Amino acid sequence: MFQDIPPWLDDPSLYSATSGHKVNCAVGDGANAVFSEADHPRFGLVLAVVARREIEEGDEVLVDYGYKEGEFPLDHTWYHELKRKEEERRRRDEL
Repeated sequence: MFQDIPPWLDDPSLYSATSGHKVNCAVGDGANAVFSEADHPRFGLVLAVVARREIEEGDEVLVDYGYKEGEFPLDHTWYHELKRKEEERRRRDEL
């Protein structure tokens, strides 16, 4: 896994508030987790990652990032293309 974390902060013991930055993207049924709100004892209401089903040791945690088209300043075209392909696959599977 590649992470853009400065070397002086890459030790998990130095950053223990959340691991949300380690979650990758999937769309549709490929997502095994969802974003949800949680009441953190130190930071109050925060965004949390909650498993939708059992995630085995060694499996990636995958959520649908839920980007909106036309979002400023980035449109996240890679995400919208992935989402369109998943919708097309689902429609084909329903036939």
